Amino acid sequence: MVSKVVVEDLSRDLIEILGTQYDIDPRFFRHLINDHLYYNTRDPWAELPPLLSEMATWDFMTFSFLRARHYHDEASWNEVERQSGMFNVLRRLDSDRCRVRLHRWDSPSAGVALARSKVAMWSPQSSEASPRIVVILVDPTTTTGEQVWAGLGEGYGPLSMHDVSLPKRTLVGASTHFTPDDLRRIAHDTRFAGAPMINIVLREWLRVTQYMDTVLGNLLWEFEKPHWGEHAPELDHSMKKLSPWQRNILNYRGMVDSSLSCLSASPHFDSSRPHDQFRKALQPDFERAAKRLQPIQHHIETMADGLSSMTAIEDARRATLAAEQSIGLTFLSILAPIFLPLNFVTSFFSMSSDLSLSNSTFGLFFVLGMPLTLATVFIVGRSQDSVGTWLRESRRAGEDNRPIENREQQQIQEHTVQIRPGATRYNQYITTAAKHSEPPGAQP
Repeated sequence: MVSKVVVEDLSRDLIEILGTQYDIDPRFFRHLINDHLYYNTRDPWAELPPLLSEMATWDFMTFSFLRARHYHDEASWNEVERQSGMFNVLRRLDSDRCRVRLHRWDSPSAGVALARSKVAMWSPQSSEASPRIVVILVDPTTTTGEQVWAGLGEGYGPLSMHDVSLPKRTLVGASTHFTPDDLRRIAHDTRFAGAPMINIVLREWLRVTQYMDTVLGNLLWEFEKPHWGEHAPELDHSMKKLSPWQRNILNYRGMVDSSLSCLSASPHFDSSRPHDQFRKALQPDFERAAKRLQPIQHHIETMADGLSSMTAIEDARRATLAAEQSIGLTFLSILAPIFLPLNFVTSFFSMSSDLSLSNSTFGLFFVLGMPLTLATVFIVGRSQDSVGTWLRESRRAGEDNRPIENREQQQIQEHTVQIRPGATRYNQYITTAAKHSEPPGAQP
């Protein structure tokens, strides 16, 4: 006789009832409640990673995973946030900024979020004569939103034309769905009662990795558009889409690695027992999910390097345009000491009507204007150490900023070298974007 207890949305009363009735290790409940990606230095609830030798003595296992769910509009997003806030155990939603309309074929207000979830199973070793018990803890499922690519009957064995009983969309419904083969195996090993639950974890991880590939593919498509990079806001927009994945990918890999550690450290059983064979078949699926996250992380890092290089090139282009505009200001500053004294003399003469009637006004203008202009230029030149040095510095500044194409090509070469090996495709994106970002009138 095997008794299976499935608990949804763990509460304080359930912890006391189950812990008192079955003498359950309190770490079983604590590991399910904990959902912190990082801790502050003074947090008293921080948990250190346990030793594998210590985990081998535990009679429980905990698995963390993500659930990719799609929301049609802003109202459904707000509703799922409200429902998540009402759970007894806090579960956060990791928005991937798809609500900024990453998918152009979707509605502008639609979006996808990755809901963090956990499941846990407690099954102590017992003799054949004693009653056997299995306790499974799962998180609630929100009623708003739906699974991304919610396939029908995936991973539930061969299908036929006859009526079959498919598991429900909630974690509780799927965790209690057993095939006749599962029931026969549970009679030999109670831990096999967690097989449907662990299969859910594996399928959700494969679903999330597939969704990550889709999102990164859309971002790559934005990079390859001919007009991408012409405006600086496009760079910022793409960086905002990529930054959540760059920030959370290490945490997601840590979740899978933690599940692998839990499986590898679980107590070993006789290889002839069904559960041991299932556990050996289970570990490769987690390793498969971990291997799929490795190229995704490398892809994210490569795209981040390409965006950083493009941002640097955009900054260099704007600095070049600003320097080109400063050349005109330099010439204006040179002409000002020449024309300001002449303008002063003209205004001075216009104050008297007798001078305008005199025949010697023209010569008098140059007699007074030229010495005043030379004196002004001399004073300005002395303030800059010498007129020659001042003119040479102005000329040198103009020569340094004149060859815009050569300076941009040098920036492209410098930032292309900084990209790690394996990112050769992004060299093409950087060069293409730099060509489209040339100022009007530039020659190829």
